[in-house]
Amino acid sequence: SHGSGGGAPGNVTRTIAVPGVGSRSYYLRTPPGYTPARAWPLLLALRGGSAPASMAAAAQQVRRDWSGWADAQGFIVLAPVGNSTQGGWGASGDGAEIGAALDDAFASYNVERSRVYLWGFSAGAHYGHALALDNTDFFAAYGVSAGSLEQYACTDDGSYPPTCAALLSGAQPKIPVDIHLG
Repeated sequence: SHGSGGGAPGNVTRTIAVPGVGSRSYYLRTPPGYTPARAWPLLLALRGGSAPASMAAAAQQVRRDWSGWADAQGFIVLAPVGNSTQGGWGASGDGAEIGAALDDAFASYNVERSRVYLWGFSAGAHYGHALALDNTDFFAAYGVSAGSLEQYACTDDGSYPPTCAALLSGAQPKIPVDIHLG
């Protein structure tokens, strides 16, 4: 992305303007070796459901949970908060918030756009399926833990959203996925 360089490596809280939502914060981690001289992979990490008052803390925890791996393997972690009044994902404005956070990270850090990944847990996994499968040309791969494909991405009863068979057969290009349930 050849962003403007970003700050020193470590944890950062960034504030963005989200159209239709207002001012929002998201949490970012750059590994110790981060330098803007080269492009870095980025992981969009979606928290699980939590009480609305704890959503920011849950996003920070996701960033913390990924920090050791990100530091060792050399990638940036972006953890958005979301704006659901119920504490999950899928509220009006969540997509705009994630898009604005990604745009801000691309403008501020040197992100390797061909290596943008998505991971979600529980409610973040439900929403992550839909986000990844609706943007297969954007994400290099995605992984989810404890999240159902049928929650937001598709359904098998023929109502909206589309059937899972139609969604999966029509997703182009095909992207790698890692799913953990149980």
